[in-house]
Amino acid sequence: MEKVKTIIAGICLSICCSTILKAQQNTVATGGDIVGSGGSVSYTVGQIDFTYLSGAGGALSEGVQQPYEITLTNVAEGNGSSGLSCDLYPNPTADFVVLSRKDDLSQSMSYRLLDMDGKVLMQENFIKAETNIPMGKLAAGTYYVRVISSKTEVKSFKIIKN
Repeated sequence: MEKVKTIIAGICLSICCSTILKAQQNTVATGGDIVGSGGSVSYTVGQIDFTYLSGAGGALSEGVQQPYEITLTNVAEGNGSSGLSCDLYPNPTADFVVLSRKDDLSQSMSYRLLDMDGKVLMQENFIKAETNIPMGKLAAGTYYVRVISSKTEVKSFKIIKN
């Protein structure tokens, strides 16, 4: 009888522990810990789980790995755009991206926001040093921003929308 009680207690303990304990469920390539005077951080490469939080004070993407990707897909040469300096951030995004330029603001430029099929979703002149491109109402996916000067595409950025 004592042996039966021990077996039942062992089964109950195993069931309780298996429902309470959580383990990592993704296969990862590598990871590690970094320790400095300001604190420490653990990181994992290969796991793409994250949580996006936003509020009145700002937005935060928590997670093990963020799919950070800004791809310069095209640069026109020989069209007078050699002094062009454009950046696009944050990427990935949930609400908007900022398109900034550091060149001569008197030069007429525009941008186009396109989906993966090449459909133009938005097209506007780009006359300020920084322009917000709203993406909050768009579905999650991959988009492109093409910067145009003198009817010629001079830069194209790939954007990941969460």
